[in-house]
Amino acid sequence: MKAGRRCAGARSSRMGTGWRFALEKPAKTGYYWFIFACSLMSTFDHCELPGTWDRVFKYPREIPLEPETRLPRGGKYETGACTAMNEIEQKYRELVETTDTGFVILKGDGTVVDANSQYVRLTGHESLADIMNRSVIEWTAPYDRERNALAVKVCLEQGRIRDLEIDYAGPGGAVTTVEINATVYGKGGELRILSLCRDISGRKLMERSLHESERWNRSLIAAMPDLMFVLSRDGVFLDFKAEKSEELLFPPSEILGKNIRDMAFMPDQRALVLEKIESALKTKAVTEFEYFLSMAEDSEIWSARMIAMDDDKVLVLVRDITERARAEEKLRNANRQLSDIIEFLPDATFIIDAEKKIIAWNRAIEVMTGVEKKDILGMDHHYSAVPFYGRPRSYIMDLLDNDDPALVARYDYVRRNGNVIYAEVFVPSLYGNRGAYIFIAASRLFDGEGAIIGSIESIRDITERKRAEEALRASEERYRALYRDNPTMYFTLDTEGTVVSVNDFGASQLGYSIEELVGRPVLQVFYEPDKSEVVRKLGICLENPGETFRWQFRKIRKNGSILWVDEVARAVHSPDGVISVLVVCSDVTEQKIAEEEKQRLQDELRQAQKMDSIGRLTGGIAHDFNNLLTAIMGNSSLALLDLSPNDPLHATLTEIHKASVSAASLTKQLLAFSRKQIIEPQMLDINRALGEMQRMLKRIIGEDITLTTNLRDDIGIVRIDPGQFEQIIINLVVNSRDAMQDGGALTIETAHADLDDAYCASHAEVAPGPYLKLTVRDSGCGMSAETLEHLFEPFYTTKGRGKGTGLGLATVYGSVKQNKGSIEIESEPGKGTTVTIFLPAAAGAAAAGAVHRAAMGPATGTETVMLVEDEPVVRDFTIKVLRRFGYTVLHYPDAESALEAAKRTETKIDLLVTDVVLPGMNGRVLARRIANIRPGIKVLFSSGYTDDVILRHGIFEEGLHFIGKPYAPEAFARKIREVLDEKA
Repeated sequence: MKAGRRCAGARSSRMGTGWRFALEKPAKTGYYWFIFACSLMSTFDHCELPGTWDRVFKYPREIPLEPETRLPRGGKYETGACTAMNEIEQKYRELVETTDTGFVILKGDGTVVDANSQYVRLTGHESLADIMNRSVIEWTAPYDRERNALAVKVCLEQGRIRDLEIDYAGPGGAVTTVEINATVYGKGGELRILSLCRDISGRKLMERSLHESERWNRSLIAAMPDLMFVLSRDGVFLDFKAEKSEELLFPPSEILGKNIRDMAFMPDQRALVLEKIESALKTKAVTEFEYFLSMAEDSEIWSARMIAMDDDKVLVLVRDITERARAEEKLRNANRQLSDIIEFLPDATFIIDAEKKIIAWNRAIEVMTGVEKKDILGMDHHYSAVPFYGRPRSYIMDLLDNDDPALVARYDYVRRNGNVIYAEVFVPSLYGNRGAYIFIAASRLFDGEGAIIGSIESIRDITERKRAEEALRASEERYRALYRDNPTMYFTLDTEGTVVSVNDFGASQLGYSIEELVGRPVLQVFYEPDKSEVVRKLGICLENPGETFRWQFRKIRKNGSILWVDEVARAVHSPDGVISVLVVCSDVTEQKIAEEEKQRLQDELRQAQKMDSIGRLTGGIAHDFNNLLTAIMGNSSLALLDLSPNDPLHATLTEIHKASVSAASLTKQLLAFSRKQIIEPQMLDINRALGEMQRMLKRIIGEDITLTTNLRDDIGIVRIDPGQFEQIIINLVVNSRDAMQDGGALTIETAHADLDDAYCASHAEVAPGPYLKLTVRDSGCGMSAETLEHLFEPFYTTKGRGKGTGLGLATVYGSVKQNKGSIEIESEPGKGTTVTIFLPAAAGAAAAGAVHRAAMGPATGTETVMLVEDEPVVRDFTIKVLRRFGYTVLHYPDAESALEAAKRTETKIDLLVTDVVLPGMNGRVLARRIANIRPGIKVLFSSGYTDDVILRHGIFEEGLHFIGKPYAPEAFARKIREVLDEKA
């Protein structure tokens, strides 16, 4: 048979009508025929075509023309033939336009004659008109233009070009890499180049990634700690690489030069390794395998990667994978399962041609119907209905061409939208008679003149969706009943926080009607300080649909009262894709109040326990420690009085004295915090006291800080130890100064305040009534919430090491509490700090002032003093002081001996100085008994301990004289003189 006849035979067995004409039509009308032929060549490259068709696709200029298809004498086809050709050309032009391969026809100089829309997109242009009659070199990337021009020339010379990769640069600069396969057709000066261009940008990106990965892998191998060996073809160890020699199973000397056949630890693996060596040398590819090592205790699994280095030796990388093997196997199984799942995701789809024969049948429909593609392609589409219905019958797509009222009535569930019809139906015969709900959509396929050339139908299994919809409808019914009748607050919000719905109970709990809440921002019912956090929480909820969130906030009823609510919220998608937030609220006001009260009591208990523990500690050591400090500080003072400032010992004794004073101050601060400080409360006008302290305070804060005082008149007086009040002010001022390193403003204010029952209920140890309000405000750096939590803890400080003891505010806290007051601190980082202190107001006249001390005369005297002190070092020191200042001293170590001496001696005793805490009889009892023996004797008590019989909570009783340890010689002498000079 002639070549032309072979071509016609191939056409009749595999192709539709018109192929023969397509290859013979003039150039203008034959472009898309030839394009489609080449696309088939590209798409069906695994099909076995007859020899003639292979020539058609590869060498179109050699296609023999059959006589019956040549042009008539007049050079025109008959009218019927032309119409058929136009229809066929239009049909295949549409098919070409839908492919993802770019087609372009060029003149010999590279100018575009025609192209499909995909090619236009590859060039980065909008329409075919943008590239018509322009050279392809114009949109070739500058660095590829010379090569592309050469490719056009080579294609014309050789008749074809294959797998040419060129970068196109669009008008916007975007680069697209295309793979070009081109063929020359035509004769003489009418030569044309047909190019098939495929976008391979993604592949090139993958290749570059692969190259980078390979480079990385090479670097990784160079640095990896795996064992590496070089083996010869016959299994001799030529070289090795190991990070440490101990990683090798044997010393290097026992490996190099040895043959693997002689290795006793792998008797069963020798043949395998030698076989893999041969394979690697032969294929020059990486050979991977696993082998076992039989060790003394156990067997190990090792992996090996082997590659030929040359014709006679291989490089081997080995790694112990005993622990990894099972994990890898599990991972492989998981990947296989995932691949299987993805394969069956697409909808079931089939296509029929104009003759109503099946021409496409995808994998999804194979699964759905059980009919394989090879058994259905080419069959009448009614035959394919058997798997669906059990017999040949109409399809949904048949309604596209049939408006018979009876047929339409039969399929009343079918809907039409233009040229598309769709329906939802249950088909019992699907999935082996298991049945399924399916969604079907069908559409006609048209040629360029509007003639129907086929239909496409897509089928989606919606069984689960239908069941879910039914379940949802039932759930919605239950939900609506629950929503209306449940005594719980329900809200539905949109993404803007607007109330979409609320149940009756939720609205009534807030004092509103449903109409007053729906359509309004939900923030209107939240407590103002909580609103910003509410917005943040709702935002997080909306960002995580499906997750449940829980929080507690305060809401405001219509009448202004506050209620606490516990809310559970979840963002959900409605069937139409709209996101809303469902909120379930419970009134937990009473529970919250109880919790807050419980927390407050627990905090107060912890604080009281903490203070009590510190008080016990400090009070317990104060007696002995202050006795020691009395001796150290006093004797150093006496020694300094006797030494010249130029004496070498003077500086040493000065440092000892300073250290003892600091130790005494530290003990005093600890006692103040624990409320065991020995104080002598007086009626004090704090405005006057602050006025007298201003000069001193300005020296403390320095010139770069402005001090302002706002002292209200007629605020009353307080009963407080003046020294203790001075200590409170100084500690607060020092803290403010340290918070304003670059200067700032410090304000001290006083005012009157009445504290009610509500305030006192949340502040332990504070009773309702009139108070003096003292405020110290600075513009310093402020404090964080974490710092505020620990602010009153002893030894807690934010200052650098050596810059603070952490006792300043702890001392202030203890002093305020010891005087039945309250202290509050407000602060934020960068916004300064405000300290507010409330001290109980007292009735009566004010004292002379906080820091004013009456002038005193000389501290010397000639009277007789009876000293009772059980601590020898303190007794010796006190004796020295008294004698130094002119007094006669009778001294005793305990109360019993002193009492006995008072009975026996005839010497007049002017003053009894006794320690409060004595072995046996305490100082208070001793003073009472001696007073009975010697009426008119004056008494001075001394002690370094607060929990004793003459003190009540550290407050000295009126009418008694007391001096606390440690004391300086001058202070002690002045106190002696003061007591002796006091009128009875």
